[in-house]
Formats: sequence, structure tokens, C-alpha cells
Amino acid sequence: MGWELLFAYGTLEEALDPPTTLSLDIRDAVPGCLYDLGSAPAAVRLGNKTEGLILGEVEAIHSEELAKLDRREESRAAPGAYKRVRVKTKRGLDVWAYEFNEKMPANAKKIASPARWTPTSKAIMQA
Repeated sequence: MGWELLFAYGTLEEALDPPTTLSLDIRDAVPGCLYDLGSAPAAVRLGNKTEGLILGEVEAIHSEELAKLDRREESRAAPGAYKRVRVKTKRGLDVWAYEFNEKMPANAKKIASPARWTPTSKAIMQA
């Protein structure tokens, strides 16, 4: 067991704390499309370079903590709503990221690329 790289683009950025993570503070981006679900973001089509960019941060996380995050993501929404996938960042790092794995709700708002979701500010939305 060791350390893994995780791309955080929303609520995970706030959830990751030492000592189970190493704060790398590497700002980066992954190809994909980001939606605002209100209380959380939803990234889809991760790795698809025609979709635009999702902004976030790369963190190092212990593999045991990564398994806990899998359970957290499952409990936060319907089981299987988010799945952990491998994706390459704009800087070329091979990272884990959580991708929304369900039909997009009708009230979801697409965030314009380069997309960044924040709970305290209104993102620029596309219709």
C-alpha cells in the first residue's frame, strides 16, 4: 500500500486533510465536461479531449484513504452514482478522479469550459 494521485474538482477539495493526504497544491485540469447539481458537481466524459477542461487540484492520498473516499462517494448519492476512473491531466499526470455514472438530472447546469465548481460562488453556466 502506498500513495496515489487524485484529481479533486469539487467537494473532495474540502474533504481531503492531512495526515492521510499530502497537500501538493498542484493546480491542473482534466479533459471532460462539468455540471452543477446544486450541492455537488458532476464530471462526465473524463478523458474526452473534445469536451473542454475541468479545473481542480492534484493531491497525493494514501491508498487506504482512497478506499474510504470510494465509500463516501457511494453514500453521498445513489449507489454507483460516482465511479473512480483513471485519467491523464493537462500536465501529463496519471490520476484517479470521480466520474458521474448516472443519467444527468434535468435540473443540472453545464459549466462553461474551463470549468470550476465552487459551493460558494455562482459558476458561469451554459444553457
